[in-house]
Amino acid sequence: MTDSGAELKRARRTATRFSMVDGSLWVVAVFAVAVALGGWLRPARTGASERVADAASLAIVSAEWDSIAQGGGRTGADSAPVVVEFSDYECPFCRASEGVLAPARQQGSVRIAYFHLPLNIHPAARGAALAAICAEAQGRFAQMHDLLMNTDSWRSDRDWVALGARSGVRSRDEFASCLRSAAASNRLERDMSLARRLGVRATPTYFTQRLRSQGAMTRETLKQMVEAK
Repeated sequence: MTDSGAELKRARRTATRFSMVDGSLWVVAVFAVAVALGGWLRPARTGASERVADAASLAIVSAEWDSIAQGGGRTGADSAPVVVEFSDYECPFCRASEGVLAPARQQGSVRIAYFHLPLNIHPAARGAALAAICAEAQGRFAQMHDLLMNTDSWRSDRDWVALGARSGVRSRDEFASCLRSAAASNRLERDMSLARRLGVRATPTYFTQRLRSQGAMTRETLKQMVEAK
């Protein structure tokens, strides 16, 4: 069993020990964990087992916040509060969320730590993730991120090198080599592994140290996540 599987299993075991009091079908322990961590924000999953998994993922994020918040591709002011995003460049809800996130980044009110989770249903998403990773290696993640979120031609032509040039990478040859490299694939796998460890199965999913949200971002949700204590 993986570390994440063990962590989620321990959380479920803990919840089960408290679930049979007075024959209740609900898990009292989950509420205790959720309250301690700050809880869920607009959860997409409502079953008892799903809530246990969400509480376990928040526990992991809270315990490892410093390393997680410093990971991924980063956009926004270094001094701003961090929101962790698991996303897919072909996901329509992820793309729609940029209408909220981009102005907030530009205003310096939030920094996004972006982790890649390309879904199998999106044929160009993996290539887009690798293009973003390779642009990041040349200091051009933010520029590539904006191109991928706000243009569509790449979804059909998949000319990643041309897109890299548009993002301002210093070397097209290095960029092309990076796209084929084990290093880029390994970085992508690390992002996806973290998503699995946290029980993230849909995009976009967001975390702060105390809150988790799934689905298209709104101004109200972003405000709650940034201001949560």
